[in-house]
Amino acid sequence: MSTVSHPDTIEFAGDYNLSSIVIHNHEGEGITQDKIGHDIKHLVAELNIYESIYKNAVTGSVVITDTTNLIANLPLQGTETLSFKVSTPGASKQDHIIDATQKTGHPFHIYKLTDKKQLSEGLLAYTLHFGSREFMRNVRTRVSKAYSGRFDQMIASIFGDKKYLDSRKQLNFQRTRNQDKIVIPNIHPFAAINMLCTKALADDSKSAGYHFYETTKGFHFRSFESLLITSNQQRRKAKQVFRYVPQNIIDTSSENTTDVGETSPLQGNEKIMYNLQSVESYKFLNNFHDTTLNTLMGTYGQRVLTHNIYDKSYSVADYDYHKYFNDTFHTDGKIILQ
Repeated sequence: MSTVSHPDTIEFAGDYNLSSIVIHNHEGEGITQDKIGHDIKHLVAELNIYESIYKNAVTGSVVITDTTNLIANLPLQGTETLSFKVSTPGASKQDHIIDATQKTGHPFHIYKLTDKKQLSEGLLAYTLHFGSREFMRNVRTRVSKAYSGRFDQMIASIFGDKKYLDSRKQLNFQRTRNQDKIVIPNIHPFAAINMLCTKALADDSKSAGYHFYETTKGFHFRSFESLLITSNQQRRKAKQVFRYVPQNIIDTSSENTTDVGETSPLQGNEKIMYNLQSVESYKFLNNFHDTTLNTLMGTYGQRVLTHNIYDKSYSVADYDYHKYFNDTFHTDGKIILQ
């Protein structure tokens, strides 16, 4: 990310507005202008915020170039919080703002300091790693309790329980159709929720496989298929299409030109959008296809016997990959832009 000189105008991909960034110690005191002579944001060389449907909490890092001996003056002990507000230049909607301030948002918690280097005399560089409040609550607490009812109700209970995650954020959940009696055997809250995710079945579709993850706007508990369809069971239109191309190269249908020494066919907002849609790097989570393993796991066909020990009944459910493939939604297929 890079800060901009004009707060209402986006100049290139990666621009952002950062009004201030304050580190608060364990007593709630912030490093202000009175203590070190200038705002902390001028010490920030890089700010990164990470979120993913495969991660239970939002994390991030901030690279500091320190000329004020910040580590000793605060001092940094791993109990500090980090507050800031980041927005897209020219944006007015709340969805375009990341509010981590103490008054109106949810500050992050610093948990690690790495990459400490002495760049020159009086100049120190290091990286502070931070996570959401729930990220730290998960590390410090364990769930040891029996639950009964629907799985979304169990997760909502762990999510809001003051003894566990004790979250004050919004939880967006998709109702589950199955219920059970589960004993959580003294494990961390995220581990308990992830265990429940493997058993949850969606109430409004045939899909299985839930994800519990956090974004900068709150937490989500939903099936993977719900990310692909709307509430009325229609294929969800794509928000954005990204492409992997070499950096600093503009690829159009008419010609290929470089940004260096030539005039780009894309100018202004077109060029900014093109760069925002360019993927810097990617990796394959699964880069092999093992027919034997998929057969053993029941990917292509399976029969599930469910036995109810209370009323002595049982049910049989058969699955055939080729028969039921079209009954579920998938990420592949024709892309329709919203």
